[in-house]
Amino acid sequence: MEDVIFDVDAEGCRIIKGATLPILIEAVISPNQHKMMYELLLTYRSFCTPIQLLNQLMTFFKEPPGVDPNDEKEKNVVQFRISAVLKRWTGEYWFDFKGDNELLETLINFLETCVKPRHRTLAQGLIDRVTTSVKNDKSTKALKLHLTGSAPDPIEPKLSPNGTFVISETHPLEVARQLTLIEYNLYKNIRPSECLNNSWNKDGKEVNSPNIIAMIQRFNEVSNWVATEILSPTKEKLRTKTYCWFLDLAECCKQLNNFNALLEIISGLNQGPVHRLKDTWTLPHKYNILFDNLNKLVSRDNNHKILREYISNVSPPCVPYLGIYLTDLTFVAEGNKDFIGDNKLINFVKRRRYAHVIQDMTKYQLIPYVLQMVPVLLKYLKKLEYLNENVLYQLSESIKPRGQ
Repeated sequence: MEDVIFDVDAEGCRIIKGATLPILIEAVISPNQHKMMYELLLTYRSFCTPIQLLNQLMTFFKEPPGVDPNDEKEKNVVQFRISAVLKRWTGEYWFDFKGDNELLETLINFLETCVKPRHRTLAQGLIDRVTTSVKNDKSTKALKLHLTGSAPDPIEPKLSPNGTFVISETHPLEVARQLTLIEYNLYKNIRPSECLNNSWNKDGKEVNSPNIIAMIQRFNEVSNWVATEILSPTKEKLRTKTYCWFLDLAECCKQLNNFNALLEIISGLNQGPVHRLKDTWTLPHKYNILFDNLNKLVSRDNNHKILREYISNVSPPCVPYLGIYLTDLTFVAEGNKDFIGDNKLINFVKRRRYAHVIQDMTKYQLIPYVLQMVPVLLKYLKKLEYLNENVLYQLSESIKPRGQ
């Protein structure tokens, strides 16, 4: 029975195209397969469960594949490679273990009963790592980030005697900073498993892709808030002023490399109820230019080609536009079969393509923003008030009746 299909990559090297789970694991624990290890750990949930992966690693630890049972030296080499996979898994992908008691108990028992008798120091290091991670999960203390540099002084909003403020009279740079803190916090929580199999578009999406769903909902909330703030004033002068303020806000988000918020704001400005009024306003020339430039940057033409190139040239911290990655992940999911060949082997070409997108996506989770929180602004921005589309159209048509 065929249990592996090989292919050749662009450099002429032989790579696995499709294989059974045991063959994939055997390849990962072969020499110099760090890249494949990352690809597997990022994508394995698309073809097996965490406990299935752990069980296969444990099986190979006890009986290393292709090794003479009497060759203790070679057995040790393979066992150290398996331990390296476990170290990477429990370190960079600890969230796979968080809350999964069966997985944790199985791992700890394996380390105590199988690894420790042969490699005491190695086993104890892994046990200490897992124990520390479990304690951190249970701790109620907020994790403190050790950041380099100092945060800029915040620009506080002007509060009335009763503690309220007008958002469009607040400095757009500080609003952009606070939006960025919210957006980055949402973005950094996205897990690789959420990105597989179009799970954010399927039943159970709130469970399987909770952080992606949270960002999608946030996008719609901000977009609707922008439209609401622009259409709510009764006077044209104030509507125009608010419109320009949001353009300034969008530019500030761009300068902060918060491209997700930039798209949210431009989406709000381009909503039908707002866009249909554009001819009724007289914008200062610089705002017409700014609007055109920002629209060009976020254009969907050629699969967001201009925006992709722009983001690729910025240095973190950054909140990229999530929609770009969701488009790429959908292309991988729908353009490649899960299994190939007569024996339904795991299509690892598909998983490599998944991994490429996910690695590009998650690299921006590693470097946080150095910004101070402004509680009064954060509270406002976390619970935005906005009108639904029907009401927005009613407001728009009260300003410019249909047909005019």
